Amino acid sequence: MYCKKCGAKNPREAKYCTSCGSPVEESVSQLLQPSGYHEGPPAPCDGILPSQVAVTHNVEAHITPTEPVRRRRRPAGVTILLAMLCFGIVFIFEIIGYLVSMIPGMPLNSDVLVMLFGAVGACISLVILGGRKLLGINRNTIGLALRKGWWVLATSLGLTIFAVVETILTNETVIEDGWSLRLLKIVVYCIGIGVFEEASFRGLIFGSLLDVGGRGRKGLFFVAILAAILFGMAHIDWFGINYADPLSILQAVLKTIQTGLFGFFLNALVLRSGSIWGAALLHGLSDFIIMIPSMVLCSGPTDVSYVSTGDEAIATVILYLVFIVCYIPLAIIGERMLSQHPLPDLGPFHKER
Repeated sequence: MYCKKCGAKNPREAKYCTSCGSPVEESVSQLLQPSGYHEGPPAPCDGILPSQVAVTHNVEAHITPTEPVRRRRRPAGVTILLAMLCFGIVFIFEIIGYLVSMIPGMPLNSDVLVMLFGAVGACISLVILGGRKLLGINRNTIGLALRKGWWVLATSLGLTIFAVVETILTNETVIEDGWSLRLLKIVVYCIGIGVFEEASFRGLIFGSLLDVGGRGRKGLFFVAILAAILFGMAHIDWFGINYADPLSILQAVLKTIQTGLFGFFLNALVLRSGSIWGAALLHGLSDFIIMIPSMVLCSGPTDVSYVSTGDEAIATVILYLVFIVCYIPLAIIGERMLSQHPLPDLGPFHKER
């Protein structure tokens, strides 16, 4: 204890100060101090009271750290398999469309109804697989499609003008009776084509392949090219080709390349916009412009064969070569969009579980 008069330190049992001789009296606070307590300047506490330290220590002692939840993603192979199985749903809807076309008095033929019902089935498949966002639309979706895809519309319009002029110069019938009804049918048919093929090839096929190749730039280009090739090959009846005829094989290959270039661009467009609607509009408009001369003005069939025989084979080969040359700039635009797209992008169906 300390002397109140001179401040000298004295033994605890001393009754008089060893320095000045004054009586030493213990204060109440000193009597309450525990043994072993040494009076001195307070220890720094950084603004935290001892009671707070004790409470914090007690609380932390009873807290059990929570382990992070481990999440397993759905394997990419499973996603691709489910996407392929969804084509069974599309096929069922196509059958329904065909049965509806058998109803007496139905104004739309089987080709149109099968395409429309197939488009509905493809969109439902996207939702079932988890790609609902591909069916979303915003104000930039259509604008992006028209800005990036104006070239394909210009190409289609140029070829259509050439076909119409050729028809007039050869004195063939240009406009037949009932053209207005055929025009309406072809509009509906092209809408069905756009939605069906974009939901199927850009949605189900390319979207599911992204779960495998969407982590890096090389993988992204690989799946975009693969989906484009599959899109081009789907336009050819490979079982009905005469493989003994070189011109038939050449037409099939050139048509696959031409359509594949267009599909490659559409893959990039859907990936960039996050929606199928801009690509569906561009796709439908392009087909509509090309179909006008033969299907609207001259009442040609909607079921088109892309491999010709006889004298038309050479003309078809030349036409495909012209299309390929015209579509190369379109593929370059698609390549730029894919090169600038942020990665990783595992597609609309990627799912953690």
